Amino acid sequence: MRRIRWTLEAQVDLRAIASFYGQIAPNLADRLIDDVQRASLVLLDHPQIGATVAESTLRRWRAGGTPFLLFYRVSDTSVRILKVRDVRSDWRPV
Repeated sequence: MRRIRWTLEAQVDLRAIASFYGQIAPNLADRLIDDVQRASLVLLDHPQIGATVAESTLRRWRAGGTPFLLFYRVSDTSVRILKVRDVRSDWRPV
């Protein structure tokens, strides 16, 4: 059974998102982080749902209801979330 694994870099990204949106509205920050984490669980059942990035094993998938892309890799045992980026930012290269 696969598990979601958040890299340290992805965890830092989530903290930065929470910090930024928390200054605007704490409830918004909480909701966005919850939505991103909940959306990542979809990858457990559908790990190939995201498009590949630059013809590699890296994939990207938009966390529904948020402006964030999850960059991840799939293995037999895990879906490893590598980064979280705003779709409106210059997220290339990863």
